[in-house]
Amino acid sequence: MTFHSWAVIDFVGDKLTMDEIRYRLSGLSTSCRNLGMGNPVEPLDIFRGNAHSPEDSLMKLIRGIDKDKAKPDTFMLIVILPNSAGPIRNAVKHWGDIKIGVKTQCLKLEKFMSAKDQYWNNVALKINARLGGLNSSSESGVLNDLKAQPYMIVGADVGHPGPGVAKPSVTGVVFSYDEGATKYAALTEIQQPRVEIIESLQKMMVQALNRFIDFCKLPPRRIIFFRDGVSEGEYNTVATAEIAAIQAAIQTIVGGRNYQILVTFIVVGKRHHSVFFPRDREGDRNGNCHPGLVVENEVTGPMRNDFYLQSHAAIQGTPRSAHYIVLHDDIFNGNMQKIQELAFTLCHVYAKATRSVSIPAPVYYADLVCSRGVFHMSPEAHGLQFDDSASSSSGGSSFDLNIWRTAFKSVNQHVEKSMYFL
Repeated sequence: MTFHSWAVIDFVGDKLTMDEIRYRLSGLSTSCRNLGMGNPVEPLDIFRGNAHSPEDSLMKLIRGIDKDKAKPDTFMLIVILPNSAGPIRNAVKHWGDIKIGVKTQCLKLEKFMSAKDQYWNNVALKINARLGGLNSSSESGVLNDLKAQPYMIVGADVGHPGPGVAKPSVTGVVFSYDEGATKYAALTEIQQPRVEIIESLQKMMVQALNRFIDFCKLPPRRIIFFRDGVSEGEYNTVATAEIAAIQAAIQTIVGGRNYQILVTFIVVGKRHHSVFFPRDREGDRNGNCHPGLVVENEVTGPMRNDFYLQSHAAIQGTPRSAHYIVLHDDIFNGNMQKIQELAFTLCHVYAKATRSVSIPAPVYYADLVCSRGVFHMSPEAHGLQFDDSASSSSGGSSFDLNIWRTAFKSVNQHVEKSMYFL
């Protein structure tokens, strides 16, 4: 995506001169140019922000920029933050993602001052994906088969508060809307603390399907649902409730029409105790198994279709494979090789990485969405924050989810199609 409409706001005060900011940001411009994002021009403005009133500073900046040059689809705001700036970052993200609908990229002062090409390349990858660009795509036989009809890849997760903390759990659902399953939109809700079932999944899937139809002009014919964070003891409970919620959402969209949407539901487990090692000299240069290792018998379960997939190479140490458990399958007719191939393919399209990662990209994205609950809270909701400094004891029945829901705001429509959560 062409990177040509941007501005900078600096919250570190007099630690940086304007000339120094321009000089260091030239590294970002160079990386964007080298990665094919056009020839970045000078920023529309470099603004000194007040760390004590970040939202006021952001509004002053945005009011002073020509609206024709700062359209929501193409504009990016670069934010330079102090090293310890949790509250400022929360205010920036709430203002950008929720209140105004402006895409933001935060840079911490320490990294900004020591940035080299690799750092700027990583920042450029995130900017490109947030603007709607494509960093990488992956092809495989199973993905080509899926492309024959509209399909949707879904990732879902629940983020829980710590023990004894009176805060809601945050649910995140991301769904693909392009042919290569590389671009994702996200939905976020909150629910009762430490409940693993996504209670509002039917509502979220109805929203996802409606947005998919809005983006692609057709409903999907197949939904492949990757669910993160489910322990072995919860497989049956979660599968029964959530598959029913997905089917109910499909019926809401399809109604009485003769239109079938098939569903495959797969749990992705990361917290297991199976580690695999190569025999003799079959390993990579670090002595680990090569990426693409599949283990589908002997150590797998006897009651369900499951497999282990090590999809990445460890930079150091021993790589941990992901455990995939297929709890419902209308699409692949029990062909585990196709499911394995699809999972491996999706491990290669994570927008923030140039290598394959350990779990499919939509699962990673759902986890990122869950971690951003604090950005959805209205700043006026004093005491209702997800960060650790605002933790409180869950003293019995004192928790009131409705109060949190009143303060919890949805993503602004100007960024809801973008990968703002990176």
